[in-house]
Amino acid sequence: MLSKRILLRAAPLLIIGFLVCWATLLYPSLHARYLLDELKDLQLNHSTFDDAQKCAKKIRAQEVPFGKCTRAGCQWYKFIDNTLLPQWYRGTGVTFGVVVTVKDSIVTDKGVEYSIGVGTPTVGEAFYGRPRVDVFQSESSFEYQKEKQRKLQEELHEKPTDYVEPPISKEWGKIWYDKNGKMIVDYFAVNISPRSKSILEDWKKYTAFNYRCFWKYKGCSYGKDLLSITDPYPPNPPS
Repeated sequence: MLSKRILLRAAPLLIIGFLVCWATLLYPSLHARYLLDELKDLQLNHSTFDDAQKCAKKIRAQEVPFGKCTRAGCQWYKFIDNTLLPQWYRGTGVTFGVVVTVKDSIVTDKGVEYSIGVGTPTVGEAFYGRPRVDVFQSESSFEYQKEKQRKLQEELHEKPTDYVEPPISKEWGKIWYDKNGKMIVDYFAVNISPRSKSILEDWKKYTAFNYRCFWKYKGCSYGKDLLSITDPYPPNPPS
């Protein structure tokens, strides 16, 4: 009879503990999906400073801590991770972040960074970077590539030509191996032009992230684990 009473009193605590464990396990991945979903209504070259500011407040994003945030230029960011899980379970852990940029009162860039690792980077991570995937819609990238081509043609004394912007550019921006040939870092970058006719489809395709890395045992190790449709690795690792 006594054991039954103890069991009845302990049952609610056990249920609450179980629910807390599940919430701790799943909340970061659900939060990441929420942040990505909130970006969808911001349209490059159409959405305004007020639209971006409203979104930033809603997701509790922070202003980049350099320069004053004005309609002339401002950038907001929001990062989350799974540090609430014990390290023996999550492994290295993962961090997910969204970024929005405004120039001259108009949204010019928005994107997502999904990376392996949490907290302050280690010395090795600071040097090599972290395995990650970056997916952006970017007007700034177009302007940068356009200016880069102009300067190169000027240096080579070539006749200036118009920059032909691809609808989407994607590549392994960085892959590092240690002396034993083991991969240390892989970084995949996707940039979608705001003028792409398939911008919505491409955005959906390249933000179909593997959120299991937030909650599976021992987590994930490489950028390729974060997004299944990355390009194949280059054929030959660096010597």
